[in-house]
Amino acid sequence: MKNETQALQQELKQVQDEENEHEYHGQAGDVAERFVEAYFDYEGQPVRDDVEPYADVQVLDDLQFSEPEMGMMI
Repeated sequence: MKNETQALQQELKQVQDEENEHEYHGQAGDVAERFVEAYFDYEGQPVRDDVEPYADVQVLDDLQFSEPEMGMMI
């Protein structure tokens, strides 16, 4: 009986840990989305290269970017 109780406790802990991990990733995704939205509000329509480090490829495809300026390169 003791071994069965310990096994059930371990299984419960594993399920709780998985739920916490999913909750954490969901919260991180919400924060990242707000960050990108705020960046667009601040910059207007930034260049894709400036946003790529902060957003998933699927999200990047949904965003509208300005074209990079073709200035003189020194």
